[in-house]
Amino acid sequence: MAAKKGKRPNTTFPLLTFEAIANVRYFAPAFVFISLSISQAITATQVAREREHGHRRSLQILGMKTSAYWTSTLLVLFVTCLVTSLSTIGFGLLFDITLIKETDFEILMITFSLYSLVSCGVAYLFGALIPTSRTAGLLSFVYILAFYLIGSMATYFFVDGVAVWLTTLLSCFPAVLLMRACSLLSDAATMSSLGVPGASITLDNVWDHTDIMPVGGTWKWMAGVFVGFVILATYIDTVAQSGKNYLLMRRKPRQHKTPPSTAAHDSVLEAQRQTQAAMELVAAEAHRTKGKHSDAQPEGAVPDGSSLPPVIVNRLSMEFMRFPSMKRFPAVDDVSFSVPNGAIFALLGPNGAGKTTTLNCIIGNYTPTHGSTLVLGKPIHEVRDRVGLVPQFDVVWDKLTAREHVQLFARIKGVAEDGVDALEAQILDDMALTHVTNALVGTFSGGMRRRLSIGLSLIGEPNVVFLDEPTTGVDPKNRRVVWEALKRYSKNKTLILTTHSMEEADTLGDIIAIVGAGKMQTVGPSLALKAEFGSGYAIRLSVEAGTDVNTLVTAFQAVCPRATLTDLYTDRDSGRISATIRLAREETELLPAVLDLLETRSGELGILDYFVTLDTLEDVFLRIADAVTRDVDGKCIFKQDASGNYTMSSKALLGKGVSDE
Repeated sequence: MAAKKGKRPNTTFPLLTFEAIANVRYFAPAFVFISLSISQAITATQVAREREHGHRRSLQILGMKTSAYWTSTLLVLFVTCLVTSLSTIGFGLLFDITLIKETDFEILMITFSLYSLVSCGVAYLFGALIPTSRTAGLLSFVYILAFYLIGSMATYFFVDGVAVWLTTLLSCFPAVLLMRACSLLSDAATMSSLGVPGASITLDNVWDHTDIMPVGGTWKWMAGVFVGFVILATYIDTVAQSGKNYLLMRRKPRQHKTPPSTAAHDSVLEAQRQTQAAMELVAAEAHRTKGKHSDAQPEGAVPDGSSLPPVIVNRLSMEFMRFPSMKRFPAVDDVSFSVPNGAIFALLGPNGAGKTTTLNCIIGNYTPTHGSTLVLGKPIHEVRDRVGLVPQFDVVWDKLTAREHVQLFARIKGVAEDGVDALEAQILDDMALTHVTNALVGTFSGGMRRRLSIGLSLIGEPNVVFLDEPTTGVDPKNRRVVWEALKRYSKNKTLILTTHSMEEADTLGDIIAIVGAGKMQTVGPSLALKAEFGSGYAIRLSVEAGTDVNTLVTAFQAVCPRATLTDLYTDRDSGRISATIRLAREETELLPAVLDLLETRSGELGILDYFVTLDTLEDVFLRIADAVTRDVDGKCIFKQDASGNYTMSSKALLGKGVSDE
């Protein structure tokens, strides 16, 4: 029926029904929980990314103070919690949520801030446990959803008649505590809005407005759970530094067995002269390192003019235990070497040979199972400000420019303010990055980021620089630029680099150590290794199409009986033949006769062009790498080839001259 003229229609709304009150009761805690938990997923992703890329660890190695890191971290954590809490309250007022509108601001801020802190503690635990940032972010959202459901149901267990152990167990979960607090506050706010006297929760009654888990009780539990999560996350982060799915296994120092008598292997050693030479080289290096290590005084300062090598590694071993097999995996096995001042020491080996693990033990990322290392005569943690590092993964930030990176690292290394601009220009020029000085690193290619990392490692005039596969991802042109810069910087510094690039090791390495199966197989200058382990001279030929290769080989064997044909290739279009004739080491003195043959009979034999070379470092590396094999238990063993000859494994390579006598 229409309203009578002159009278206003009835616009009074009915009071909330019990169903509407129940809807508000469920909606408000869900809104608060989701709003406060989003920052947890973001923080967990950031922590996992930092650990995944090794940012904090690398900066600490370069001299960043732990106190500075945690001060900045706690400041960011405080601001994050404050902003999250205020934003939740602001949106609650905007959406006219009774829980927010009818509850004292102080109660809301304390509750929300405490839960935000606990969420950050959970995020740090996730970041310490989960190896990748993507997985950490995904699992954080799964955690939020799962514990919202658990918290929604668990809050009903805080009633009379429920076992104390169950309520205590539920109180260990932050989501349950928040949902309990929000449910109590929501009920009180709703009743207060309906005019029920004494229904609101204030600071006066926050500890005793109910007998079982009041809002004040949730505060106490949140604070305790936060402390527990932080302690657990810190412990896990300290123990598991690598970010790998390995459990570092600490063992008592191994008692090295006396090596077997070499007399039992006389026939083997005679058949494998090159392997014996490798054994002697490595044993001599280990013996020299041992002597110099015993002279070092870790607690004393080492003068600049001291003859003590800047880096000493003495009988270093590192073992892991891999799940679920629980087998011990020797990543590094009894490695010894020292590096003189002003030298570039290259650790050359295939993937998984133990190069990076050795480097991580030296720089302090791993605690060795056995052995010791000294840098500048002291443990690494005492000389971090005098060390440079290029880790396997670049320590750069996408939101900073190249200039800002140089300025940041200059301050970490203690460079004087008036010298930062000149240093910035020099570093970026040496790494061919002047044209992107003010560009965000997030826009850089992989090679540009790598060059920036190398430049940053040279800031502060470090005495020792460690480089883990420094030119990985760098194009050939800029690789040469980096090599030239490293050579210039190495004149008064010691550089230790790991690589699986033969060209890089040959170009940069003053001393090259070939690593395989966790052992140092041989060590020495490039030319010495080629001379010692090369098979001899190689003659590379370009031959006319249709030439009888057998006649060609016979002609060489008439002059050099042990000459062999090792490579043969026929061009499909022109028919020209490319061949390689190798001369045995024992017939090196016959090289002039071979050259005379090439000069006098090239036309007759159909030889169009030729050149003579020694074995490359790659040939040496492959020859030594083939001498190493590993059984299912990860132990090195002897290996017999198809001809019946024995190849000495890396277990035997250190079997002489390294034991304690």
